[in-house]
Amino acid sequence: MSQVVTIETVFDAFIDDQRHRVSARTIRNYEDVISLLRHSLNGYAYESLDAADAKRFGEAFEAGDEEAFCHLF
Repeated sequence: MSQVVTIETVFDAFIDDQRHRVSARTIRNYEDVISLLRHSLNGYAYESLDAADAKRFGEAFEAGDEEAFCHLF
């Protein structure tokens, strides 16, 4: 069974991959930038979804997932 690739899993994979390549300070900077991007995506990107994806997002968000955009897409 294959894992679903989402924005969240890509962000996590990127950080995991970079940990052995760059300094701890750089990782912290990457994490800060990704956190800001994640916040922006979760707060605004849903506005451009088509009807079917907007429904999926809305249901997840209403169920309490405030980071639904990055978790679903």
